[in-house]
Parts: sequence; structure tokens; C-alpha cells
Amino acid sequence: MDPATTTAFPRREPELVSQTVVIIGGSAGIGLETARRARVEGANVILTGRNPERLDQAARELGAERIAAFDA
Repeated sequence: MDPATTTAFPRREPELVSQTVVIIGGSAGIGLETARRARVEGANVILTGRNPERLDQAARELGAERIAAFDA
């Protein structure tokens, strides 16, 4: 591929640095992916969900600040 024909994307600063995001249903699916994106953008993440084991695993994977397991 010719470098002259490719477009380089400029680097940008993360948009959620020092913000705290609470994700309800953050142990799987869309909630977990939202938590991943928030971490990439620099946010501190608090995860909630029903399944304590799955929630604990997701928190370790993401480096979540806190977790809370409950069923509303």
C-alpha cells in the first residue's frame, strides 16, 4: 500500500480522564463492552450486576474501582 494514499488518524486525548462511570449490568454483553470503552477513555469504573462471580471476573479484567452485586 502506498503511504501517500493512506490517511493517518491523529492521536487524541481520552475523553473521560478522572471521571467515574457506574455501569449497571456491567458483567457481560453491552454493559461489559461499555465498561471496556469507558476504561479506554480513562474513566474509573464501578460495575454492578446480578452474578457475583461473573462481576468479580469482569472487575479484575477491567481494573474496576468497585463492584456491587444485586438484583433489583
